[in-house]
Amino acid sequence: MNEKTFTEMASRFLRASLDSWRQENHAFAVLHAGVGCEHILKALLCRHNPLLIAEKGDQSFRFHSLGHGDANGVKPLSEARTIGILEAFKTAAVLMHGRMPVDERTFRPFADSRNGVAHSAYLDDMAVRKVVETGVQVVESVRAELGLDPADFWGEYTSVFADLSQVASMPAPAGPATRPLLEPFAEQLALAARERARSAISVALSTGHEAASWDGATMSRELKGDITRTGLDAAVVTALRIEGAQAGQAAERLLVEYGGSRSLRRWPPTRNLASCSGPILL
Repeated sequence: MNEKTFTEMASRFLRASLDSWRQENHAFAVLHAGVGCEHILKALLCRHNPLLIAEKGDQSFRFHSLGHGDANGVKPLSEARTIGILEAFKTAAVLMHGRMPVDERTFRPFADSRNGVAHSAYLDDMAVRKVVETGVQVVESVRAELGLDPADFWGEYTSVFADLSQVASMPAPAGPATRPLLEPFAEQLALAARERARSAISVALSTGHEAASWDGATMSRELKGDITRTGLDAAVVTALRIEGAQAGQAAERLLVEYGGSRSLRRWPPTRNLASCSGPILL
C-alpha cells in the first residue's frame, strides 16, 4: 500500500468502470469507480504521509509505514485497517487547498452509492449517471494533482472519460475486458464477512458470560467454570458457523452470477437488488 500501487490500481479500476458503463453494467461501473476513486485519493495522501490513510486506532499500518512491520507483535499488513473513501476525500480536499472540484455534500452520494452496491447490493438507477460522473470528476482532479500522464491513466478513454454518453457509444470492449472485475466484489465480501464474524463473536462471548452467571450463586466455583467454558465454546462455534454459512452462500451466488450467465450486460440485476433475501453481496 503506497502511492505507486494505489495509482496503478486506480487506473485499472477506472478503466474497468468505463468498460462496464459501455456494457450497461451500471452496478459494476459504480463499484469500480468507487474503488478506483478511493485508491487515487489514498495515493495523494500517501504522497504527503502514508500515516494519513491509517484508520484511527489501528497500529499495524503505522508500524509498517515506519519500517517496523517485522517486529514482534505487529500484525501483517494484510490485516491493517485504513480509512474509508469519505474520510480519504475530506483529507485530500484539505491537502488540495481548494482545487478539489466538488464539496463533501456533492461527493457523499457517490460514496454512498459505492457502499450501497458493495455492502447492501443496492443501486439507485435514477442516480447512477450523476454519481459516476462525480467520481470521474474527482479522480481526474486528483490525477492532475499527482501529475500522472492522462494517456497512461485513462488509456483509450483519454478523450472521452468525462462524457459518459460518448463512452456508452463506443463499441463494447473485446476479450477479457467484457467481463467485469471480480476481485473488488470478492474483497468486499471477505471484509464484510470478517467484520460480521468479529461482531458475532463479541456478541457470543457477551451472551456466554451472561448465561454462565444465571443461578451462579447456587453453583460451586468448579461447576460455574465448567459451565462458563462450555457456554462460551458453544456460543462462539455457533456464531462462526452461522457467519461461515452466510459467507459461503454469498460467495456461491457471486460466482454463479459472475460465470453462470452468457450475458453480463445487466449484472447485478439492479431492479431486484434490494429485494433479494440474505447477505447477497458483501
